[in-house]
Order: sequence, then structure tokens, then C-alpha cells
Amino acid sequence: MRRTEEAGIGILSGRHDRMWGWLRDRARSLLANPRAWPAHEARPVTGVWHEPVRGRPELLAPVAFRFDNRTCEIQRAEDWHHPSLSHAWLTRLHAFGDLVARQAAGRLGWHQVVLNRWVAENPPGEGVGWESEPLSSRMVHWVQWFLDGAPPDPALLASLALQARYLDARLAWRAPGRLLLMNAKALLHAGLFFQGPEADGWLTRGLTILEREIPRRILADGGEAACAPLPHLLLARDLCDLLNLAWSYPEAPIPARVTAYWRESLGRLLVWMRMVCHPDGGVPVFGEAMPEGVAELRESSAYARRLRAMPALPPMPEGVVPLTASGYARLSRGQAVLLVRLPPAGGCEGAGRFLGREKLAFEWSLMNQRVVVSPGDGVSCSSVSLDGRSCPGPGGWRWRRVGPLGLRMAEEGESLVLACGHDGCGRLGFGGPVHWRQWRFGERELCIEDRVAGAFREALARYHFHPALRCQAEADGRAGVLTLPDGRRVTWEVAVGDGGVIAHPHHARRGASVPAQCLEVGFQGAEARVIFRW
Repeated sequence: MRRTEEAGIGILSGRHDRMWGWLRDRARSLLANPRAWPAHEARPVTGVWHEPVRGRPELLAPVAFRFDNRTCEIQRAEDWHHPSLSHAWLTRLHAFGDLVARQAAGRLGWHQVVLNRWVAENPPGEGVGWESEPLSSRMVHWVQWFLDGAPPDPALLASLALQARYLDARLAWRAPGRLLLMNAKALLHAGLFFQGPEADGWLTRGLTILEREIPRRILADGGEAACAPLPHLLLARDLCDLLNLAWSYPEAPIPARVTAYWRESLGRLLVWMRMVCHPDGGVPVFGEAMPEGVAELRESSAYARRLRAMPALPPMPEGVVPLTASGYARLSRGQAVLLVRLPPAGGCEGAGRFLGREKLAFEWSLMNQRVVVSPGDGVSCSSVSLDGRSCPGPGGWRWRRVGPLGLRMAEEGESLVLACGHDGCGRLGFGGPVHWRQWRFGERELCIEDRVAGAFREALARYHFHPALRCQAEADGRAGVLTLPDGRRVTWEVAVGDGGVIAHPHHARRGASVPAQCLEVGFQGAEARVIFRW
């Protein structure tokens, strides 16, 4: 009897699979058939389209693409999904960022060939190119490419409408945040670029999602909810793109209050980013290095100026600037600037994912030259590791949802003092040792003191130096000299602990590394102290 029941279930399951397979194939053929849907005409541009941010060229030949320092040729249909290529590489391939890269107009012929190839070799719903992230990015880039002056190829316009229809039915409702915001941005681009009832529906849904999601992404101090520079820069670029598109279609039904809110939010994001950047405009990297093509502060600010959406920036304040909602602090004294990564507040999205490698890490600039940095390898920072671990793993250390412990910011005489602790060093964040770090920042001296309370076997503090610096250490490793590119010198001393200088690569961008040096300081008991003087 049981075997009969199992056989019946197997028959029903087989029928179910065949039915769903038929429905899937029917839906794909319907999507791929332009006659099954009304033709879409482009909406006339009655405003002014401004040049967007231009990234580095990615298309080196009609079939050759380069991302993250790797070049591959896409010669056959199966190469669009070649198993030897990483998912991140394929995601960028199918996004077609080269359409709006530098000197893109000179590669117009290549673009037309490769886009028509993509349409012919990537049927709807098949492969990486139809996943939510590359699909959303590709739609935005195609619209911007057409607005830059590319000829309106009917086959590409039909494909763009098909992609919008496909995305509209598969919005990332279960993954609210960055991905859903990308979906809404893509729908808004398609809804404004095309005209007609269906395009108006895309526009309405995109606006509805953006009105809900953008306020959720911006914290009280102006930082992005993920508490990291990369998503912050991406959100600033998104807002610039949205304003640019909205002002290119002034007669479109976008309420003035919406564009006013986008403009005000963009100003808050740029002010925050200015606070956490180095004096040379570079972005601190607490974790993995930035991918190629991400607009940094200078480029985003220039884009906002072209749109006349750049806020009036106040002068940079001296002293301590706390940005505790997003987990940062800025200390400046004379020609030196210190950027500190604090445990973010409990309301921050990043509070539940505060990585061990980022705990109380810092970067330091002196005389417009970065001195102590993060290596950008996604593994270590200029922070402290306990028992050989600097980041959480399965069953390893976790950060629980609490803010910084004993946070203190003060001016003591001629020095600025920032002190903080965190207890994210134990398994699951409970019952482990507590790491305390204090920065004492004077006119000519920076002193970093570390202390660990609780049980541990080994503690090691790391200070990664910028690759443009040359470090020389004394024989015992307790003192040395850093030589800046202009010949000026910074001395360092290990006042408490055992020091040594090692080679460690620096990653300015993903996929590219250069030689650099790192000072490692082993704790003496439960303490370590390093002093820099200039």
C-alpha cells in the first residue's frame, strides 16, 4: 500500500513538474514575443540631460571586457555564463557599465554590436543577466546611454521594455534595502524614458518604493544605513541619477516635494561623506577595497554641481566630530586627521554585521598624506586581533547589537582624546574578552593604547602603512622611522609591547595590489602602546 501511495505521489509530482515547465516556457515565449505586447515609444526629453559620472572603460574590444584586473573575451553565447568566471565578474559583465564610461561615444559601434549580441544570446529569464542586480543596473545604463545620444535601435528599445516588464514582476520585496532600491531606480528610469499606460505603472511603482526606502537608508547623522563608505557613495550616485532623470522630463508626473527630498538627502549624504574622507578626498577602507567604477567624493560632488544640487558646505570643524549613529568619528588637529571606526549604534543596519576586523580600526593622514590605512584585503584592518582571529567566521566571533562601550570624547589640554571599548570578541558576542582602545591626538604626537580585559592567549595590534611610505625599523623592532614621499619623517616607538615590521600587500582597488609594510605589535601582558611623532 505504501509503495502504491509513493508511486501515486511520484506520478502527481511528475505531472506538476511538467505543468510548471510548460507554464515557464510559455511565459518566456510570451515575454520574448514583441507582438504580444504594445510597442513603447520614447518619451520626448523636454529638459536638460547632464553628463553622469563616468567610470573607467570596461570594453577593450568588441568581445573583450575587463573587470577587477581580469580581462576575458565573450566570443560565444555560452561565454556570457562561463563557469570559470566569478559571479561578481559576470554581474558586472551583464550590467554594461561601459555604456556610460569615459570616452563611451568613441565606442558606440562596439556597443551596438555587443548589445544586439546580448539580446540574441540571453533569452528572458535565463542566466546571471536576468538576476535582479545586473538587470536593474543594465536598465539604468541603457536609458542613460540613449539619453547620451545613442541612436534608438528598435530591437534594443523592445528589449529594454521587456526587461522592465520582467523586473516589475520580480521585485525584491523579500530583500528590502539596497537591492529593492536598485529595482525601484530601474523602474523609474524605464517609466520616464518610455510613455504609455504600462510605463506610467512602472513610474508609479518606482516612485512608491523610493519614497519608502530612501528615508530608511539615511541615518540621523547623514550616514547610509549599512554603515560603510561603499553603499553610502552608491546611494549618493543614485540620488544624483534620479535628480538628473527627473529634471530631464520636467513635465513627467513626479511631485516637486519628491525631488526636493532627494536633493536634501543628497546634501546630507555628501556632508557626511566629507566628514569621513581623508584631506586628499580619498575614502577610508575598513574592510574590502572599493571596486572599479565607483564614484568617489570628488566625482559625486562634481556631478551634484552639474545638477546644481550641491549643498553649501560648512568649513571643516577642528577637534572631535562624532558620527555615532553610523559608527564613525573624526579627529583633526593642525595638519593631522584621524578617522576612527566605532561600533555602530543599535539602530544602524550594520550593527548586526559589525565585522571583527573593523573593530576600533582607524586611518590617519598627516600633511595631506595618508600614513596608517587599511590594506583593503577584506581580512585585516589597523586594529587588534585576539588569538589569531581578526574577523568572524562560522562558529567564530560575532558582534551583538549593542553600541560602543564607555565611549569618551574630550579635549585634555592640547590633546584630543577618544576612548572606546567593545565586547564582540567572544563566540556569539557573549562572555568573551573586552577590547579597549584610546587615541590621544596632539599637535605633534599620536598615542594609541590598547588593553584587553578577559581571557585570551595572544593579542596582536597591526598598523598598516600606506604603500607610498618607506618604513625602517631598529634591530629590536621597538622604534623606527617612516619616510613620506616628500622626504618628511615620522618616528614611531613601541612603548609597551614587542614590535616588528612585515611586508603586507595593499589593495587600492579590488583585484589590484601593491607592496606595502605593516607594524605588528605583540601585547605585553594585556596592554600595548604605540607612539607616533612628527
